[in-house]
Amino acid sequence: MLFLCKFADRIVGQYHGDAMNADALHVAKYVFRTNKAFTLVTSGSSGQWAGKAYFGEEDGYLYVALEQGRNYRNVMENPEVFFVIERGVPDRFVQGRGIAECLGPIEERPEAHIIFRKALELVLYAKMIPGVMLFRIRPTELYISDFSREWKPRTTLTVNDAVMAFFREHRDRYSWWQLFWKAIRPFAFPATLAPVLVGS
Repeated sequence: MLFLCKFADRIVGQYHGDAMNADALHVAKYVFRTNKAFTLVTSGSSGQWAGKAYFGEEDGYLYVALEQGRNYRNVMENPEVFFVIERGVPDRFVQGRGIAECLGPIEERPEAHIIFRKALELVLYAKMIPGVMLFRIRPTELYISDFSREWKPRTTLTVNDAVMAFFREHRDRYSWWQLFWKAIRPFAFPATLAPVLVGS
């Protein structure tokens, strides 16, 4: 009987853990979808550097455009990165670690649309600034916080195949009208974009 009780407790605990992880992953997906810029932190022989950059997410991977500045040089030397995705309000936000891979010049990579569809204003600057490179970050750990309703400890997730499968199953769908509105709205090209553009 004691064995059966312990087994039942383990199953219930496993269920609650899975449910909590699913809730946390939905929060992470919401944060990915509703933010188009993040803070990228890198380190190399010249020290650490943090900068804002546009990003896009697809299938669990984060895509980021970098000018050939400090963050770029650090990533080329050391691909292990840290990132923070938040909107300046401590309600829902994601921190994480990952491994960055350089895909090549942004104008040559089909994956560039993953960022462009969220930040069409980046297209202009990517054409104006030479040497903008596209990177893909494969997250290894996610630290997910959601204080929108109540305080609760952050969820720490190791990003395994099951987590990546969740993001593939919940891929964002963009309609033509959404992209059209982003392109024509009067505040599509704010003047403060230059320093955010490439996370230099």
